[in-house]
Amino acid sequence: MPALKPARVPYFCLIINFVLQNKAKTTNRPVKAALTTLTCVLFCFSVYAQKRRNAEIPPTPKLRTENFVYEPGIRTVQLFKGDDELSYPVYEMYNPVALTLSFDELGSKQSQFYATFKPCDANWNLADLYLTEYFDGIDYDQIMDLQPSAGTRIDYVNYRYRFPRPGNRFKLSGNYLLVVYRDHDPDKLVLTRRFVVTENAIRVEPDLGFTPDVSQRFSVQSVNFYIHPERFFLPDPVRDLRVVVMQNFRWDKAKTGLSPLYIRPDRLEYRFDAANDFRGGNEFRMFDLRTVMRRTGQMQKVDFYDSVAKVWLKRDRPRARMGYFTEPDFNGNFVVGVREWPNARYQADYADVMFVLQQPQIPDDVYVYGALTDWRLDPQFRMNYHDGHYVAQLRLKQGVYNYIYVVSDGKTIDEEYIEGSYNETENYYTILVYYSSPSDRNHRLLAVRHVNFYD
Repeated sequence: MPALKPARVPYFCLIINFVLQNKAKTTNRPVKAALTTLTCVLFCFSVYAQKRRNAEIPPTPKLRTENFVYEPGIRTVQLFKGDDELSYPVYEMYNPVALTLSFDELGSKQSQFYATFKPCDANWNLADLYLTEYFDGIDYDQIMDLQPSAGTRIDYVNYRYRFPRPGNRFKLSGNYLLVVYRDHDPDKLVLTRRFVVTENAIRVEPDLGFTPDVSQRFSVQSVNFYIHPERFFLPDPVRDLRVVVMQNFRWDKAKTGLSPLYIRPDRLEYRFDAANDFRGGNEFRMFDLRTVMRRTGQMQKVDFYDSVAKVWLKRDRPRARMGYFTEPDFNGNFVVGVREWPNARYQADYADVMFVLQQPQIPDDVYVYGALTDWRLDPQFRMNYHDGHYVAQLRLKQGVYNYIYVVSDGKTIDEEYIEGSYNETENYYTILVYYSSPSDRNHRLLAVRHVNFYD
């Protein structure tokens, strides 16, 4: 944060007061009283002015070890492997494919953004490690790959950053936080994104099935699995291993603290445990925004206001009591795309999308939810109730999007009140196995295994 300039008026007041005290013998009492009053008024005014100046300087945001955007002008943030926008940000040390960060800044001005990495433990607390311990390279890097929008109604600049760069490498596996800031000032945070680096030193064998709890069998999916250490020596697996299971690579749906049911000479068995169970949820809703020149399947109508496309989606209805229907989806994710131009990175436009849900009014708030909202509840994603419908408007970049409607009381998120939950739902699960011996300073990530529930 820049240093605050001290107020000059108080010093002027002190000078006046000094003159008053030294000229007390030569100045009559009425004049002295008037000058003293003037001094107090000037001093109060200076304090007020200083507070106003302090209020105009925005406070330095606190670094959050989670996926977060700190500036409202930053949109369409993606972190994926290589060129596959639907892949998960997992970097393999011995089969390296660079990770790609992509984001837009609204407006035509080009900014200077810098990126750095911060190691974290298995609980996503910042690790106390030196740069030379975990990374072979410099501690920051300027994002040089930028492209202004072309032929769009809304101006923006797209920034893309691939890492690690050729010649750089990660020395340690584990959890990492990608931090982007502006103007070479680490306090000017722009965004943070989680990613993991894995060794793939052990083998994980998934064995997905149904929960042993019969009462939940039609709405719950059970993620059983086996860990095969093979050549990796585990003197105390209960103490040294930490296993995390995620649904659709969502950290808000990660289960931790899992313990093996059996420890055998050649494997650890994680099964027949309710802690391994996940609510199946429902398939995500989808709409195609790759063109606004005509209506696609989910569009009700398209208009243009002030040269900005406004797209009304068809009216949605609750699905909690409709039964399960198979629908292809991206498991909540999205991809950027445009039909009329060859390069969606900088030729896809932004449009205002109207979501409409036919639903009787309920006491709690209703939100649009998914990767398009960064899996967050924010006032801009809250729906307003009007005449038997909930309505929300979101400005989105052209592409194909998944979304659902969730209900929240401000403390918890209910994804089933409107959407329902079914064990037939296609979900993608990720099993992460961390290791830390008593002498280690951080958690190593020994293995990452992805599996589709119906593969």
